Amino acid sequence: NPAEALPVPGAAAVSSADGGAAGGTAESPGGVMSPDPPDETPEEPDPYENRAGDEFEPTPYEDLDRDMAPAARLLAEALSVREPHVTREWVPYGGRYHVRADMRTDGARAFVASEAPGLTPPKSLAIQLLLDRTGSMAGRSSHADLWRKDEAARRAAMLLYLACHQLGVPLAIMAFRDNVLIQEFGQWSPMVQALLAGFHGYGTGAYLCRAIRARRAVLEARPERTRLLLVVHDGLPECTEDERQLADLLRQVHQPARGLYVLGLYLGQNPDEIAGMERYFERRLLVCSHLDRLPDMLANQLRAWRGRG
Repeated sequence: NPAEALPVPGAAAVSSADGGAAGGTAESPGGVMSPDPPDETPEEPDPYENRAGDEFEPTPYEDLDRDMAPAARLLAEALSVREPHVTREWVPYGGRYHVRADMRTDGARAFVASEAPGLTPPKSLAIQLLLDRTGSMAGRSSHADLWRKDEAARRAAMLLYLACHQLGVPLAIMAFRDNVLIQEFGQWSPMVQALLAGFHGYGTGAYLCRAIRARRAVLEARPERTRLLLVVHDGLPECTEDERQLADLLRQVHQPARGLYVLGLYLGQNPDEIAGMERYFERRLLVCSHLDRLPDMLANQLRAWRGRG
């Protein structure tokens, strides 16, 4: 099932020494000086520990759903395969009259209400989405941006969710730095939409390498011919481990000959952040400053890769 909201670790309990006085020493009835009580100063909190402010909880999603539905329909259509045939909706009367259809069916099908080119879902496609939820995502990439980066990521994730759901394309969603599995492949639920609506940036240390390792085997085991690792990230510095290993790991996962692809998605227009994304993802990168362009950008990249295969 989709992940529940992150747990709130309880505050560490600090207990006082039994029978000790606060500070100084205490003299026992026998005149023997007792030792000072132990130091009760609490340890410094771990900056990477999940705390109450680090949560994202299920949030009403109807407004976000409604806002992203038009773009999701565009993405679904762009990802669909246009068939050479024409689909028709036949009606008893009132539509456009088809003489040949009337003659062939003895009047059973004579009037058509609408006609459209045939559309079928993309064949053999699965997508693993990774969302950066570190504190840097809580800001705007530039003063010209309409949304904060985590708001743009939230909207892009809902767009992809709605489009994939409409097409029946398997989709899994994980948020990093703490590897919260929002949706597993094959699981569709309003809870996923509620968690996406509550998504926000918080904390330090992206740990993208850890998220990729957690999902790489799952994606590689999928039976679909085209499997995409899509990473929404802002290109800002990683933890030490990721700085050294991220670019190499992304190259290892990207194996077009096996139908495995990696694509970084940057939602903004900050040159320094774009440079960071290019350092990690190299040419496997989409830079999208306006979400209304995302359906065509993503569909064009997928069609290019699948065309080569």
